[in-house]
Amino acid sequence: MRRLTKIEKLDHVYPGLADQVREWFAQGVAVRQVPKLVFAKYNLRITEALVASFRSRRWAHEQELMLEKRIDALIARLNTREDEFALALAQQLRGLPN
Repeated sequence: MRRLTKIEKLDHVYPGLADQVREWFAQGVAVRQVPKLVFAKYNLRITEALVASFRSRRWAHEQELMLEKRIDALIARLNTREDEFALALAQQLRGLPN
């Protein structure tokens, strides 16, 4: 079982905190800005180091997994299209005179 990050532990006391931080990262908010946003929204002081740890240990890994899934889905779609194209081409070639 993976160890929870400090932000994930705080999420139990401040529900939605981890998801909010993920959303800010997805919007392109810099690590140094997140503690200010957390304080404004949750009245909670956290450090940049804590945010950076969450970003590298959890968020970045989640993004890599999502990218891998998208790539796998794209490959599967392309393989299906390639199979459909090959089948259509074979059917056309069968119709040509020898």
